[in-house]
Amino acid sequence: MPKALAPLYILSGLFALLLNFSRLRAAETRPTFLAALLIGSVLFFSLSWLWTIAPYETLRLILPITGLFILGLVIVILALDLNESERRLVCRSIVIGSTIGFVILFVEIFWPLKITSFFFSIFKGIEYQIDYTYKNALRNGANISALLVIPAAAVLWRSGNRYFTLGLILLALITLTNAKAGASLLALLVGLAAIAVTIVSGRYVRVLFSSLLVISALALPVVVQTLPTAGEIEERYPNLPNSVYPRIFIWQSTARYISENPFLGKGFNSSRSISKPGDRVEYFTKGVNPRGSIPIPLHPHSAILQIWLELGVVGIGIFLALLLTILKRIEQSISSLPMRAMAYGSFCSAFTIANVSYGIWQNWWISALWLTVAFTIIATKDDPPLTGKHEPTP
Repeated sequence: MPKALAPLYILSGLFALLLNFSRLRAAETRPTFLAALLIGSVLFFSLSWLWTIAPYETLRLILPITGLFILGLVIVILALDLNESERRLVCRSIVIGSTIGFVILFVEIFWPLKITSFFFSIFKGIEYQIDYTYKNALRNGANISALLVIPAAAVLWRSGNRYFTLGLILLALITLTNAKAGASLLALLVGLAAIAVTIVSGRYVRVLFSSLLVISALALPVVVQTLPTAGEIEERYPNLPNSVYPRIFIWQSTARYISENPFLGKGFNSSRSISKPGDRVEYFTKGVNPRGSIPIPLHPHSAILQIWLELGVVGIGIFLALLLTILKRIEQSISSLPMRAMAYGSFCSAFTIANVSYGIWQNWWISALWLTVAFTIIATKDDPPLTGKHEPTP
């Protein structure tokens, strides 16, 4: 269950902190600016309590988010500081874990929930009921698996296993295509496209990705409002995946709410408090199966829109500074062009899932993102790390 990532991440981070405290203090590479941005984020989250529409929801998440950020920094610092033998061990684990994960997902898809049913019968003593919606239970696992593909591929590629690299990617594409989990397949395709663009663009790719990032973050609330409504899209294209139509409705509803408080937003973690059951709207009324939803059920299913909604232009500014710092770090610290391409691909895959699925503050999802960052660092970083500018090398 992917949502078990949060407790596993917390335990791993705490053990890493306790066992490596002196090592953390002596670490040569420290993401100081990243830490400053995260501190600034938490301070702004806390400050938003002064104007939030949901004071309790804002306050209750401050400490958990702070803890997750601290543990994330611990894991990232240790990832940057691994010696060669430690790095080989973790790299091997990334490949083995990713491969096993995809094999399990493959079996669960083509032999419907066979493994789940087996363990369900052992631990609960009853038969697991499987119906036509069984693939819905695999979506979170598919998204986490999609995040692991490129770090694992980077490990295989740099060790000279070209055919195994292509085999893993092919396995991932086949599995995710048949999982009917559009977000995971889209994320992998975007990540692979980012790898190809990096190889072709070379030294100019950071400018390209940074520009696209800024434009998408600033323009998205406007762009979604220019799209046809969810009902119009369903009428014209009735065979799209069922998740598309409510997403469009939620995104457009969120954009309208953003326009009410564009500078400071409605307060950290306030999304779930905006809509009430009585706000339900039937956005598609033609045909035998009308569709409806409240404007924002729990969260906007988009990191950019959620940050705009809750924290306004100030929050988006911090968000962009954080992501642009990561892009700069990728460009300046990885000398190998293939490994830099893999790092950009991993970044783009995670960014894709974050903007079509999940609430950005969900504990298990934040845990998954921090672990993806750590795995990508370990899989692609130079040893020893480079500093300053460099010329792209093959």
